[in-house]
Amino acid sequence: MRIFDRTELPTIGMTTMRVRHLRTNTELDLDFYVTERDEPIIGIDACRQLDMLRIVEDNICYAR
Repeated sequence: MRIFDRTELPTIGMTTMRVRHLRTNTELDLDFYVTERDEPIIGIDACRQLDMLRIVEDNICYAR
């Protein structure tokens, strides 16, 4: 698994859990990766599914 800056993040396991969004009551099955880090990490896919962030593709500049 790699994090946002493409750094390898060693994992020791993975589990899929059902999560309920408290505001919308939407239920999602999300993958959680177990690491030895102390800080919790939530992936971009989970953030997007939980409507925690939105990426406006039109605002992204691509190098040519």
